[in-house]
Amino acid sequence: MIRHHVLTLGFALAVAAATSSIAHAQLRPPTQMQSPPRSSKLTTASVEAADGGDFAKALSLADQAIASNAKDPWGYFNRGGALRGLHRTDEAVSAFHDAESLMPADDLWGRSVAIWGQADALSRDGRCSDAAAVYERYAVTVEKADAGAAALARQYAQHCTPRAEAK
Repeated sequence: MIRHHVLTLGFALAVAAATSSIAHAQLRPPTQMQSPPRSSKLTTASVEAADGGDFAKALSLADQAIASNAKDPWGYFNRGGALRGLHRTDEAVSAFHDAESLMPADDLWGRSVAIWGQADALSRDGRCSDAAAVYERYAVTVEKADAGAAALARQYAQHCTPRAEAK
């Protein structure tokens, strides 16, 4: 009986050692890892600047990201966020729209956040009828995948403060 436990323990240790060396080998990075593209680094820096409240810097970095890769939708998305922070609503809506247009057709989340950005920029500017139309477009886009998000967008549209009353 003791011999059976010792053999079982020995086998278990041998399996553990073999699998840990396999796992260890799999966890090592490939020898020729590529660094992220320059546009990706710039979009990350743009988000960080916007999070810190430096929307002018965020805009500059987003513009650099777009110049580096004009087909990456996230540069345009970050540009929209920076412009929204600078209260340049029409330009923000345009940038979010560009981001939406560049998102892959199968990227529902990417397209939906770009649409939300448009609606949010218009809503923050007190342009409620314009915002309501875009919130509805967002709701229709996400309704099948997330009925709760669609309902929330419709609530946001109803609670918009018109420009004359906007703070």
